[in-house]
Amino acid sequence: MPTFEWKDIVKENKIGSGSFGSVYLAQYGNPSQKVMLKKLKSLSLDSKPRFKKEAKILHSVKGHPNIATFMVFVTSHIVF
Repeated sequence: MPTFEWKDIVKENKIGSGSFGSVYLAQYGNPSQKVMLKKLKSLSLDSKPRFKKEAKILHSVKGHPNIATFMVFVTSHIVF
């Protein structure tokens, strides 16, 4: 599973939001690459399992031109 450093992520702008949280366009790494970052709005008992389920579905989709490549699922700076 890939890992990353929070200090290397620079948020650029918010590009959307939904029932789970907000999605941001960001820059990551050196050399810099564009990434999307999705952040949960809250950690209710229901939201975290639903968010993890969505992450698993995104991870299973490989090479679709309209879906971003899933890299890593993180909560509170802990990589799952």
